[in-house]
Amino acid sequence: MNSLKDTHHGETAYIIGKGPSLKKLTPFDFGAGFLIVLYEALSKIRELKLPNTTYSMQKDEVRIEPRWDEILLLHSWESAKTKHPHQPQYIWNNNDLGLDEGNMNAGFSLQSAIRIAEFFGAKDITLYGFDAHTGGSMETMGDRDFEDHYRKQIRGMQNFEINVPHRYGSHL
Repeated sequence: MNSLKDTHHGETAYIIGKGPSLKKLTPFDFGAGFLIVLYEALSKIRELKLPNTTYSMQKDEVRIEPRWDEILLLHSWESAKTKHPHQPQYIWNNNDLGLDEGNMNAGFSLQSAIRIAEFFGAKDITLYGFDAHTGGSMETMGDRDFEDHYRKQIRGMQNFEINVPHRYGSHL
């Protein structure tokens, strides 16, 4: 992971969550920059056929297999459990990102993605598909019920400091 430090210095990071507004995204919502896509959101992003460098962040398990042109970001806990053959892949842990290694609370995926974008040198961050954080739906594009998880995530983000300018893109 250290080899990726500042590889996207001065670029915009787009972090893509799994909220239902994801269905409304179009290629025009993205400019130059790189993408950090969480879990199942990768399916929708692929449909857009974006030219941006795409990182598939998988923390709990590899839920969608990355393609040859996507870079797998895998949490060290998962890489220890599963030897995933996809290349390229980079292993990260909370300590690398300045997060508490024992803190695997709800909100961790979003916090980790933000810290990864900062680690990569992003000048700013746009967040799409985080509907619960903008007063929207607690539903998700995945196959599980996340309402309780998102309520915890919102609380976990209240005191979380983002070190670069950021905005929640909204399609509610």
